[in-house]
Amino acid sequence: MNKSFFPNIKGALPIFIFCVVSICISCLSYSQNPVEDNYRKAVQLMEESKWKEATSVLQTVVSDHGEKAMEFYGPAFGLIHYHLGLCQLSLKKHREAATAFETTYRKFSNKIPEALKDKVPNTRNHYHKVSLYRWGTAEQGAEEYAGALKLYEKFLSENPEKGTFSPAEVLINMGVCNAKLGKIPEATEKLQKVYDNYDKIRTREQWMLHNAFMDLAGQWIEKAMPAQGIAFMDANDGPLRFSPYESFQYGFNNKMLKLAQEASNGENGLDSLALRFYTLIPRTEDAISELEDRKSFERSDKGKAKIQEKIDELSATISGGTSVDIQGLRLLAYIYEKNSNFRGAYAIHDYLSRAFPNAKSGDGKKNLHPEIVYQATRCAFSIGDLLSAQHHGMNFLKMYPGHELEPDVQSMLMEQLFRRGDYTRCIEIAVSILPKLQPGSPQQDLCLFCLGGSYYYDGQYEEADPILEQHAEKFPKSGYLEESSYYRGGNKVKLLDWASALPLLDAWLTKYPESSLRSFAILDVATCHFANDDLDKCLAKLDEIEQRYANSEIYDRSLNLRGDVLQAQTEWPAAQEAYVKGKSLAEQAGHYQVAAEALSQLVPVAIAQEKYKDAAKHYDEFIESYPGNFLEPQVVATALEALIHDSVGRGKEGLDKLESIIDQLGRQENADLEKAVTKYGEVSVKLLGGEETIEKLKVMSTKGGQPEAVLAWLLVSRIDIIEKELKEKNPAKSQAEIKAAFTELRGFDKKVLAPYVLARIGVFLREGNQVEQSVPWFNEIIGRPGIESKDYAYNALAKIHLKGIDAVQQEKGLKYVDWVVNNSSNMQLQRECAYERASYYSRKSDWKNAEKNWNDFVKNKRWTGAFSAEAWFRLGESLFNQKKETESLTPYIAVLGKYKSRVEYSIPAASRSASIQKSLGKNAEAYLLAHRSGLEFANYLNDRRFSQEVNKLKSIYYELSEEFGDEKDVNPYPTD
Repeated sequence: MNKSFFPNIKGALPIFIFCVVSICISCLSYSQNPVEDNYRKAVQLMEESKWKEATSVLQTVVSDHGEKAMEFYGPAFGLIHYHLGLCQLSLKKHREAATAFETTYRKFSNKIPEALKDKVPNTRNHYHKVSLYRWGTAEQGAEEYAGALKLYEKFLSENPEKGTFSPAEVLINMGVCNAKLGKIPEATEKLQKVYDNYDKIRTREQWMLHNAFMDLAGQWIEKAMPAQGIAFMDANDGPLRFSPYESFQYGFNNKMLKLAQEASNGENGLDSLALRFYTLIPRTEDAISELEDRKSFERSDKGKAKIQEKIDELSATISGGTSVDIQGLRLLAYIYEKNSNFRGAYAIHDYLSRAFPNAKSGDGKKNLHPEIVYQATRCAFSIGDLLSAQHHGMNFLKMYPGHELEPDVQSMLMEQLFRRGDYTRCIEIAVSILPKLQPGSPQQDLCLFCLGGSYYYDGQYEEADPILEQHAEKFPKSGYLEESSYYRGGNKVKLLDWASALPLLDAWLTKYPESSLRSFAILDVATCHFANDDLDKCLAKLDEIEQRYANSEIYDRSLNLRGDVLQAQTEWPAAQEAYVKGKSLAEQAGHYQVAAEALSQLVPVAIAQEKYKDAAKHYDEFIESYPGNFLEPQVVATALEALIHDSVGRGKEGLDKLESIIDQLGRQENADLEKAVTKYGEVSVKLLGGEETIEKLKVMSTKGGQPEAVLAWLLVSRIDIIEKELKEKNPAKSQAEIKAAFTELRGFDKKVLAPYVLARIGVFLREGNQVEQSVPWFNEIIGRPGIESKDYAYNALAKIHLKGIDAVQQEKGLKYVDWVVNNSSNMQLQRECAYERASYYSRKSDWKNAEKNWNDFVKNKRWTGAFSAEAWFRLGESLFNQKKETESLTPYIAVLGKYKSRVEYSIPAASRSASIQKSLGKNAEAYLLAHRSGLEFANYLNDRRFSQEVNKLKSIYYELSEEFGDEKDVNPYPTD
């Protein structure tokens, strides 16, 4: 590098040099020279920065004296055009300035042709060569960068005299032009020469260089050249760093921040380059520290006061929240997060939230602190710092209620609270924001998921059900669907809605074969099968858990369910083994309620095996280990059978314990007294006899402070014992006591009585031909919450109304049936109601509706049971009575195939089937059925109940036997 190009030019000429020379005119005296006078006047105006006025004066000179100016004034007239160009530059009139400088250079050269030497005054244009450079700056100002470069190169080629220009300035401008033209290497070369001599250039040139750097940096961003940019900054790191205060004073920090933002936010995502720009931005505190140092060296109070004003000004940007540090740190956090450094992003937002509580946008109009706290919350979630997320999130909700980001923060908090198991607070937030959320929005998706899940885990199953249904309907592609759809099915299990739960859970298991919730879903499916008495299917699911999920946290619960299945199958030793293993695993895992459940079931299993001492041991362990557990009444009631056994001999102790339990339960709200009181009566009868038990129950009723709910159960227990134990011995007395007890019960406040007690009173009245009086007791049940209570009452009322004669009441009965069938989780009640509805249509000979309802009945596998034989028979009957003889064969044959032992239906079905077959011309089939029926129902051929059906079968047999009979066929209908 030619270092001589950069002499020590600390005293070089400034950008504007007003060299006033005498412009002599031979024909005029000094006082009569208007050109020189106006020139001096213009220079004076320029020194005062009055560019417009100076321009006007100079333009007047050019207008009045420009013609033949070279002839009259010589090269010196070029000074007029040169200074006119300077004025127009200052006024940003670059094209006019370029013309003025071009005129100075081209028309007023100091080299006068030989032919004109005698004619042109001997004056000098001191700015002839410099005007060429200024012409270049004007072209550059007009954004004609290529033209400007040519002018700069020509200027340097003419070897301008040292001291008449600034070499640094020329190189800087050449660097800018190359940068603007996208010639990055050439621009870099020119600017690097200046940076290499940075200590020799003036302050103004340093500022020019810094601005040129901004142009070059813009090209690095536009051309995506991070490596070149970083290398250049590394090479020139020192010169690029102005003192902290100067960086603030002259806005270099804001410019550098803007570059960093453009680099990171642009299409190319030049985060490494952005970070390098960011390293050149000083903190506000650094600038304040620099000023504090200056102040300490300042001697005058006035000087110190001025510095303090600057310190206060910068400090105000921190306290007022407008400091450039805020924007810089937010950009840094943004870059960190883009590059997956969430912990770094969180650290910045956390710091900003504390250090700048009044953070605002650069113009001071927008409060940024809510967004900063929001980002801190979000980033804390990203790194799994749930405590910090909750801290910032709750602060946001407290400080900025109603803010536009409030739903987002609430959503994040909801999920965090949900994941941490804080369901109460999650529900509180979700319920408050759900009505405010945009339908179909991601926030509504999350809110419904968290609310439904929280209700589910909090045991609020009825509240969870519609929310989970809503989530499934509105967000079929939700990112939370795996969990939500499991909760949906699992919640149906909790509601005992096995019919709805099973298909949902089966579909879920198919869709999510690798889900972490799979073991839970399998257990729920097993529970559904158990409830539906599909014990083999239940065991198959439990075997799957045993084989694949023995380390799952629900394994102990699955062992308890296995024990329940084995109990139902009377496999007592195997059931005991399952419960013992389940209890052991639950205790190890800290699942004490599961352990309590297993222990509670070991009592009846031991009793079933007549291991009464073992049952007593299990009872003692439960009472000692789980006092006050909700299963305690059940355990005490069940254990009584063992305690009263001779091998144990602790019957009175057991009765006293159960009496104490009853007393405790009676003082609890919504306590389940039924089993405790019933068991007390049963065991007391075995131990003491019926009469003494009645007396004990009466004594228990006289205890002070007994609530009506307890008194009612004690009365019902007395009624049950009288009906079972004493009625036969003294019918009149027993009936009187029963009537008196029911009369006393009818005097109680319906509101405090349990549904069972209300139902007993209703049934008593209904069976005592007081049907109308029974209805209010069932209606009381209907008016209460809880599906288990309502479905029982609707079932009872449906039976009453459907057997009545009032058409309006019959319609009401049909509505009650619909309610039970569609809403009850009790399959027995569903079955009874469906049966009553179908029977109603058959009684009314409404065969079309009868067909539909009997058909629905037999198709529903959940309703199989005691009514099945009649249902198939009635279906055939309804078809037959609609002249659908062929179709009626199918249900009639089903009765014969599945329910042959139910002769009240199978014999009539055989008779009708044979008759129909004969009428259809299927004589061979009719004969075969008549013959087989005679053999299979041999014991009922003389039963008067079936005389008509038997005669029909007998008639068909004899009529068709000659043609279709076999010699080996035994006559099932022998003659007398």
